[in-house]
Amino acid sequence: GANEVGMIEWLVLLLASGGTCMDDMRVLAADEGLWRLVGQRAPSPDAVRRFSMLSTTGRRSSKPRRRHRGRVR
Repeated sequence: GANEVGMIEWLVLLLASGGTCMDDMRVLAADEGLWRLVGQRAPSPDAVRRFSMLSTTGRRSSKPRRRHRGRVR
C-alpha cells in the first residue's frame, strides 16, 4: 500500500484530474504512464477510504464513532 505522503499525492492527482469520488481512483489506476510518473501504483478506492477514515477519526476502525450523552466515545 501507499504510504501517507504517497496517498496524499494520489488524492491531489485525483482532485486535479477532476475526480469527484474515491471510486474515480480506478481511472487513475488504469493509467500505467501515470504510475510510472508518480513512481508507484494508485491505491484502490477501498484503501483511500480506509486512509480517509483514519485521517479524520484518528482510529483504525471503519465504524463511525458513537455518541453517548453528547460526548464522543
